[in-house]
Amino acid sequence: MQDREEQVRYTTGPLSVALEDPRGSLGAVSAPTTQWVVDPDSGLVQEPVDAAVGDVEAKKSLPALTARFEDSNDMMSYSAAAVIKQLSYDTGTADDSAIGFAAFAAAKFNVTDMLSIQGAVNYSDGANTYVWRTGDNYYGTDGYVVNGDIETISSYSATIGTSLSLGNGSSVNVGYGMAKMDWDDAESDYANSQSQLEAVRSQTETNQKVHVNYMMTPVKNVMLGVEYQYLKTEEVNGDDGDANRLMFAAQYNF
Repeated sequence: MQDREEQVRYTTGPLSVALEDPRGSLGAVSAPTTQWVVDPDSGLVQEPVDAAVGDVEAKKSLPALTARFEDSNDMMSYSAAAVIKQLSYDTGTADDSAIGFAAFAAAKFNVTDMLSIQGAVNYSDGANTYVWRTGDNYYGTDGYVVNGDIETISSYSATIGTSLSLGNGSSVNVGYGMAKMDWDDAESDYANSQSQLEAVRSQTETNQKVHVNYMMTPVKNVMLGVEYQYLKTEEVNGDDGDANRLMFAAQYNF
């Protein structure tokens, strides 16, 4: 989980439980009333559930319930987490609600004192705003409204990487990550509307990233790093694009 919201949390040992301000977004597949404002480019409403969308009266969702367990031993550290949240809308003449959830697991294994392997897997159904890089702007849409009913969208993602310590504060790190959303049900719901179907097919379906970086500590308290990234994105209709990025970093620890 990333970019955590305001929350009230209780922690005991390796277990943490929290109630937090829910994040989320809904799209209008076929508007339950003419009050829905649909983005002409995407065909979907990409606004927080708890904020007004056009003339829609916002219906405040219940707090999201999250739980996390993490622990470690000499060779391995691991964690698992879950979130349950409510999706809701209210136009004044139509309303609905649904339950979304997500589950996460991560582990790091120290192969030797110098080499480690780490990875994570995530699954969501209606809580894609808790799964990083599922959409075209960091977080994917949780669901959409069709004929007045909320339909949730599922997604999954995974990462794997390795780190090699070279001594004296230097290391090489390599990683791969991907996230994919399932738009099949939305395509079916749009089957009788060519314009709406094209809007769904222009949505981001898969994001991938490969990175390799080198970090070094030339003098005490100073860290320098360089990283190369290759990124690729693909839409439901098969259109794709990629990019290369080279980044540099410097950090001084007081």
